[in-house]
Amino acid sequence: MQASREARIEEEHSAGVSTGDAIAASRRPTSEAVRQQLKKLLASPRFLSSPRCQVLLSYVVEESVNGSTESLKERNIGVRIFKRDPGYDTNADPVVRVAISEIRKKLAQYYYDPANLDEVRIEVPIGSYVPVFSTPEGAFGKLAILPVDEDAHAGAVAVEPELAPQKHSVARPRIRHWVPATAAAVCIALAVAAGWAWRIAQTKSPLDLFWNPVVKSSNPALLCIGQLRATSVLLDPDVSRNPGAPTMAIGPAGVYPIQMPVAVLDDSITTANIAGVLRYEKKDFSVLPEGNTNYDDLQKGPVVLIGALNNDWTMHLMRSMRYQFNDDGQTTEWWVSDQKNPGVKMGVYKANSGATITHDLAIVARVFDAETKQPTIIVAGLTPPGTLAAGDFVTNPRYLAEFIRSAPRDWQKKNIELLLGINVIDGQPGPPHVSGISVW
Repeated sequence: MQASREARIEEEHSAGVSTGDAIAASRRPTSEAVRQQLKKLLASPRFLSSPRCQVLLSYVVEESVNGSTESLKERNIGVRIFKRDPGYDTNADPVVRVAISEIRKKLAQYYYDPANLDEVRIEVPIGSYVPVFSTPEGAFGKLAILPVDEDAHAGAVAVEPELAPQKHSVARPRIRHWVPATAAAVCIALAVAAGWAWRIAQTKSPLDLFWNPVVKSSNPALLCIGQLRATSVLLDPDVSRNPGAPTMAIGPAGVYPIQMPVAVLDDSITTANIAGVLRYEKKDFSVLPEGNTNYDDLQKGPVVLIGALNNDWTMHLMRSMRYQFNDDGQTTEWWVSDQKNPGVKMGVYKANSGATITHDLAIVARVFDAETKQPTIIVAGLTPPGTLAAGDFVTNPRYLAEFIRSAPRDWQKKNIELLLGINVIDGQPGPPHVSGISVW
């Protein structure tokens, strides 16, 4: 019965039931492969940040795999997943269409990452709620072996084997026939010892290597998140959005004449992701908005500064670095400058212009600050999507592994600043790419 049901599902997909496009038999993944890929997607940062998308994607994939595609209609989904009344107006309440559109964007962003190109693809075609499954051409039998420039990595710390495969053979020293046997034995022993040391280094993950200065400190870390300084906030008068809160204006002329600290959502997500890494490393930490952070706080232990133009401490500590964020209050322009090429504005963004952001720049720095005498990490973007991408970079082992493979010699013992380029799709950042490095 099970075999016949899966056969019918595969027949439906190959006949193009939902899209009108046939999927070649050689590219058709098994039901188990689809379920494994679903787990990967749900565990990815994009879907972890949206429980609603996780639930809906799980539902449509499982229904499709189980052969229940007839249930994947807008109204059915609204009732089953979003608990709407069976007679609800789908035009007035487009919750299903909005959610499935968000899923399409997240899937596009996930497969936009070159590291995911050879994975089983799960897509939801426009105009349908029935997902389509396929395996990219060329994914079969392909070995992901990356070339390693051994000269460039001499003295550098190695990367996890599964993330950056490298040669495991130990080169034996050439020994002339007249060298005493004892000396030869010593040389061989040293070579073998070096090989074992190399293999031990391989067990360190990219996250361990990058976050080591923060984690190994005996003092708790401080996560300093940027904030907007709103002097007036008008609460939505809709009580369904603000239950229990009366209509009020908060600010100098309002009920509470104080300055309101407002955090940007992308900065908050970045803070949560970094906090997750520190929790995993069993590292104690605290979180403060930059407006409540004083100089004494920065001297007590390792610091992670999140955000750029909304974080005065980021701007202060970066003033001697090669790559810097800049803004012009009169023209309301934001940009990144390179001190080696003064006068050149990179990634210019005009605030309040209403222009769609399609590309962003971010900076990740790991330094031992000369003023605070503490290891400091900066995670900041020119705009919020850039900060989110920078946060992905420092918490994603794959991105860090790609950097480490081409990192300058002895980068772990030096200060390092990275300039990242990011494509932005509908307000969501794609994978970050290193476009500039400064080491000192």
